[in-house]
Amino acid sequence: CVAAVADNLYSQYPKDHFTVGIDDDVTKRSLPLNEELNVSHPKTVECLIYGYGSDGTVGANKNATKIIGDNTDLFVQAYFAYGSQKAGGLTMSHLRFGPEPIKSYYAVNKADYVGCHNPTYLDMYRMTDHLKEGGTFCLNSPFTSVEEWNKHVPAGVRKALAEKNAKVFNVDAFKVAEECGMGRMINVVMQSAFFKLANVMDFKECIQLYKNTIRKSYGHRGEAV
Repeated sequence: CVAAVADNLYSQYPKDHFTVGIDDDVTKRSLPLNEELNVSHPKTVECLIYGYGSDGTVGANKNATKIIGDNTDLFVQAYFAYGSQKAGGLTMSHLRFGPEPIKSYYAVNKADYVGCHNPTYLDMYRMTDHLKEGGTFCLNSPFTSVEEWNKHVPAGVRKALAEKNAKVFNVDAFKVAEECGMGRMINVVMQSAFFKLANVMDFKECIQLYKNTIRKSYGHRGEAV
């Protein structure tokens, strides 16, 4: 919308009165919207993660940004959105990592990495709309075979991922968390997948630093934890 207004100002015959953001078919004074602009540094990695309130996703993403910010030369930005009753509701983590100061004061619209931590969201939110061409889509679900994917993942989602040439990964984080005695807390599992797939920093180094963070957070409960 802002770009459309700027284009109007610089046009040969700018409109004095106009509408923007809607298609005004009455007065015919709408400004045409151009393709969405991406003004981030080309090497900035943008991530959008859909979590389930109380599954640990937000806390894990806060740890991830701190780990990367403290141990690399990258600048980081993290913005979290959720309702007043976070437990059980949708949480959204907007993360950016780049070689220059990040001045993108808005939600991530075109992500290099989209993580869906609850398979029920496939029917509820248009997550693929925010995925870049050739981006990575990581789903937490029990759909671990092609047959299960084709049966349970909506056709529209599969079509969008194919059209964007997305790299698609599935992690049964619920199963892994259960086997490791973590109950429904999938944050550690999905955070490990994020470190591996987002390619923000060396994976082995990430995991070692993440283990140190976990020890610091939960070490007082004993080594078994």
